[in-house]
Formats: sequence, C-alpha cells, structure tokens
Amino acid sequence: MPTISTTELVNRAKAAADMHDSFITPAQWMFWASQERMSLDHLLARSGWALDFETTTITVAGTESGAFTLSDGVSPISVMAIVAVHEYGSAGTRLLTYSDTVSFLHQLPGSAITTGHPSKYRIRRNEDELVFNFFPNPTTGLTFAVTYVPHPLKLSLDANLADEYTDYVTYPMGWEERIVLGMARRALEKEDSDSSSVIRQMQRVDSEIEELCWARVMSATPTIRNVDAATRGWGADMIYPPPLSWWWA
Repeated sequence: MPTISTTELVNRAKAAADMHDSFITPAQWMFWASQERMSLDHLLARSGWALDFETTTITVAGTESGAFTLSDGVSPISVMAIVAVHEYGSAGTRLLTYSDTVSFLHQLPGSAITTGHPSKYRIRRNEDELVFNFFPNPTTGLTFAVTYVPHPLKLSLDANLADEYTDYVTYPMGWEERIVLGMARRALEKEDSDSSSVIRQMQRVDSEIEELCWARVMSATPTIRNVDAATRGWGADMIYPPPLSWWWA
C-alpha cells in the first residue's frame, strides 16, 4: 500500500477546496485529518474490511469482585472497538457473547451464586479504564483473550513526533481520498463556502469503498461454521463475530 504523508493530505485538501492561502492553520488541518481518518476507519470496519487486530489478556486472580480491567496498559483512549473475548486454556478456545448492560444482569457482577466458565460479557467505562463483567462469574485462574481494534494514531505535520502521533497514512486503492475530501469539506464550511460538490464526491467515495469491501467479502469461499461448538465447546480456531457485534468505544 502506498504511504501518503500528512503534507500531501493537506496539499490535496487545499486543491479540493480551491484554497490558495493560509486561512486554515496547520494544527487545524491535522485535527480535521485525524477526525476524518477515524471516520474512514469506522466505515471500513462496518463494511467488513479486515483491520489490524491486537490482543491482550485478562487473568482471574479472585480478588476483582467481578470487575476486570484490561492488562498490558491498554486504556480506553487506545481502543476503537472490542472485537471479541475468548476464554482459552489447554482445551483450546471458546467465544463469549457480548451482552448489553441491561440484558447482562442475571446476577450482580462478582456474585458467587453462579460461577464457572462464563458465556457472556459486558463492558463499562470507568474513567480511564474499560471494565469487563462476566456471567457466570469466572473462577480463579481462568484466562481470557480480548481482541480489539486500536484507535488510529493522530496525524501531525511536526518533524519530531510525540507519542500517539504519526505523519503518514497507508490505505489500499487510494482510500485516503476520503480523508482529503473530509478535510476539504470542513475547510469550505469554515469559510462559509458551498461544500455541496465535495460532499457529493465524499458520497461517491463512500459508495466505492462499501462496494469494494462487499465484493471482497463475497469473493471469499463460502464456509459452514458450527457456531454452537464455537460458543459452547472448545476449538482450535479463534472465530470473530461480525462488526455489528463489536463494542465500539
């Protein structure tokens, strides 16, 4: 995939908005670029395009009172979406089902009424932490793999990059154009200019991305999966649910 610098993104956005001055500051361009990059990544994920997954673990120590936080220093600001939670051990892996806050409450988190291997989980924000609850409440020693999509790095024009920043993006098939057009739309609207033509271009790019993602998904060889075995039993594969079942941060 081609590497597109943040300088090129700004120059292309200026051309799309037909701007020839410094009405927009470099900091403002990069704030918009970061926001539009997030929008593009959301679109790709919802459309079924495979994003880069990362995995961390939760191991039950028995002192959590039902509230489990991510390990390895993973914080809410670094997570765009929780893809799946698997319990794993010597027998293999098994997929847990995500549950919303209300449907989850079969018992209070941490209750000892029902314990064992969980079948469901939920997620709550607690200031700078993501807190997981499980049902049934897991017993000491169980380990869970949490797969998530990391939040994309913020974009910058600076020569010396701070942590959580980058000065380039990489997307297939010229999809960074969606970032460029989003930046151009924001610039036109800031100066009270007509942005309708740029919005139409954004809609065309969105449609092309969705079509290409769908074509890729449909081109895969059809397979039959034993979902019951994946959720109730143990297997060798880590099966991931579709984006509609992810928890979005």
